[in-house]
Amino acid sequence: MIVAFACDHGGFPFRESILHHLKNHGHEVIDFGPQFFEELDDFPDYVAPACQSIISGKAERAVLVCGTGLGTSIAANRYPWIRAVLAYTPEIAKIGRSHNDSNVICFGARTMQLDSVLKSLDVFFTEPFIGGKYQRRNEKLDSRL
Repeated sequence: MIVAFACDHGGFPFRESILHHLKNHGHEVIDFGPQFFEELDDFPDYVAPACQSIISGKAERAVLVCGTGLGTSIAANRYPWIRAVLAYTPEIAKIGRSHNDSNVICFGARTMQLDSVLKSLDVFFTEPFIGGKYQRRNEKLDSRL
C-alpha cells in the first residue's frame, strides 16, 4: 500500500520507528516530513500535503503524528474524503477501520506508548471495512461535502 506520512516536532520522536515499521511491512511511504526536528514547526503544514496525496490518489492512507494526535486529527478531518481516526488504542484503530473506513490514522508521541502505536498500525492496515450500515453512514457524510 502507498502510505503518506507526516509529523511535527511533537511527533518527531516516533518518526523513525513508524517509518521503519511501515517499510518492514511492505508499504511504500511518501514522507512529507519534516526530515529534521524543528521546534517551531506547525502540524498543518505537514498534514495538508499528506491529505492532498490521498485526495489525489497518490496515496491510499496516511499516518500522522503530533504531540497528542488531536491537532493532526482535527486538521486532517477538515479535508474532503478524509476520515481520520485518533487511535489511542489498537481497538480504536480496529473500529476506525471496520466501522468508519478510516483512511488516516493519527497518534500522539507525548500521550501514547510506541508499542501500542505500532500495534495500532498493524490493525489499521489489516482490518477490513465491514460496510453495511456503516457504508450508508459514510455516504451520508460524503454527500454533505
